[in-house]
Amino acid sequence: MERLPKLIRDPWHRRRYLLAVGACASQRLAAAYARVDRRTLQRTLARARREGDAREQRGDQDAELSPHEVWLAEVERAEAEGEVRLLAQIQLAGEATWQAFAWVLERRRAPDYSLRRSWSRRRSRPSVSREELVAAMASARSAASRPT
Repeated sequence: MERLPKLIRDPWHRRRYLLAVGACASQRLAAAYARVDRRTLQRTLARARREGDAREQRGDQDAELSPHEVWLAEVERAEAEGEVRLLAQIQLAGEATWQAFAWVLERRRAPDYSLRRSWSRRRSRPSVSREELVAAMASARSAASRPT
């Protein structure tokens, strides 16, 4: 029987890696925190994905997951929980400052909300006049202040 990597077989290494991943650490940092060689981590992740792909291609969805696949599912769950936890913190911060909400929108819907920068050296002219912009802002303010 093949010996499993310590990321899978050893509870201490496994817990430390999942804790770091759950805190949104990079793979490099999580491996270092778990005291696992980064190449071992990469091989373990690759093998887990290969085994999952092979089982899927065989149509063996009901088959028992390999230890590598179980570990990968734990890693993906820890990553997702960490990201949701961070997004919740950003939501809380957004209650005090609008920049937190803007940050999320810039990343979730970049085409709609990200800052567009012109890479040319020439100064670009706005497509609307200053007067039109001031009028639009005044209209938006008055609409926002009206009770619904």
